[in-house]
Amino acid sequence: PRPDSVLYLDMPPEISQKLLSHRYGDEDKRDLHERNLDYLLKCQKAALFGASRAGWKVLPCAVEGNPLLPEKISQKIKNLKNIFFRYASTFKKIYYLLM
Repeated sequence: PRPDSVLYLDMPPEISQKLLSHRYGDEDKRDLHERNLDYLLKCQKAALFGASRAGWKVLPCAVEGNPLLPEKISQKIKNLKNIFFRYASTFKKIYYLLM
């Protein structure tokens, strides 16, 4: 089935690299992709392009070079979910009226 909505959580690679450094400390513990910032930047660019073409919602997970706390990201997701479901029920009612 086709999804009603797709949410892309966008964490800039530069920030994810800082988080990985804090987590692992040692570069050797990162996997092949985590070690390659250029690759991650290209992946992010491709994902944002795909999101714009496919109509995905993009949720920035960082502000001014700092990652948002997981609780803040979770709250943003809940807010988007509430907005989506509020309007989705309206769209369903309209759809059923038109049938």
